[in-house]
Amino acid sequence: MRVTHGYTVKGADDPMLTIQLAAMDNFTSASDVGSWLVDFIPQLQHLPRWMPGASFLKLADEFKQLERRSVRTPYLWCKERIQEGTEDPGCLVATAIRQFEAKSNEQDEAELPWAASSGLGGGLDTNMSTIFTFILAMLHYPHVQTKAQAEIDGVVGNERLPSITDRPSLPYVRSVIAEVYRWFPAAPQAIPHALRQEDVYKGYLLPKSSIIIPNIWGMLHDPSAFPQPEKFEPERFGYSDGEMRKVTDLLFGFGRRFAPGRTLRRGPFSR
Repeated sequence: MRVTHGYTVKGADDPMLTIQLAAMDNFTSASDVGSWLVDFIPQLQHLPRWMPGASFLKLADEFKQLERRSVRTPYLWCKERIQEGTEDPGCLVATAIRQFEAKSNEQDEAELPWAASSGLGGGLDTNMSTIFTFILAMLHYPHVQTKAQAEIDGVVGNERLPSITDRPSLPYVRSVIAEVYRWFPAAPQAIPHALRQEDVYKGYLLPKSSIIIPNIWGMLHDPSAFPQPEKFEPERFGYSDGEMRKVTDLLFGFGRRFAPGRTLRRGPFSR
């Protein structure tokens, strides 16, 4: 939220956070393949809301209202800070508004809140999951933590935090992060996709509009690509960013709906 809107969460009960988590729960429910008959019979969306069996339409209305609040609330907060001159100049919304200031139009005003929300929603639970996986890995593989800490101490020292300029000099730390992504991917089945045209896969005809669920877990635990995949082994990448990209190119999804976080990984350990 600080990256997208410049907002620092005050705690677990912060309304600015809880509304985002509620919207994410709704998104998870809405994207659960097979749970909604309307996904397979689109004409059902035109049922009157009073009709028996149309309760999903009322639920969709509730989801939509909450989603709009989750999008507008942090955006309007940030915009108010900008007007006061107290915004975080590095956040996505503030940066975009300054860039559009001279040539802003109604379309920009309409799309920016949703663009920021897309980045926020895409990284909210996945970031937490990845951090928990990192902690789990360090508990089970303390020798990895020792080696990574030694590399940081040797390059950065203990007087400051790593910065983007240190990234090329921290190949083992980059490997640790890539292995965290691979070992327990935050989205093991990615987001369901629908085919825009029919396709054939290993002799199977997949009709247009077929729902495809990518098996990210299976790809990242394929022993032919990652020997002994159950082991947490950063050395498997040979300190090669090209080998690490084999993980991140899968982890962040495919096609037009790939995770927007792919373009935001510009911290000290990103590629």
